[in-house]
Amino acid sequence: MFEPHVLSRNTYEDGKFTQAALAEVPNTEINLVTSDFHFQRAFLWMKHFMPETKVSCHPAKTILAGEELTMLRAHEKQAIKNFYRDFPNAQSVESFPDWHLN
Repeated sequence: MFEPHVLSRNTYEDGKFTQAALAEVPNTEINLVTSDFHFQRAFLWMKHFMPETKVSCHPAKTILAGEELTMLRAHEKQAIKNFYRDFPNAQSVESFPDWHLN
């Protein structure tokens, strides 16, 4: 399912709005497609909102390079640290049975 009309402003809202959109769909599996520098945080939010849903990651190679990519990776690293600060009992990404890259 692709929801072009869902206008999330951030990764938190991506997870929250996806949860709402799929609430009535039984046995859902999510194919998460996002940039290679962002997929870990996206996976965390999807599992936060839908812990029982299988999430398969399909990272897309970014065309960005240099300082721009370095800044984005630093942003992702900090955002993941903030996630674990806010949810100290959250599982690590690697501990999820469905954590893998396709």
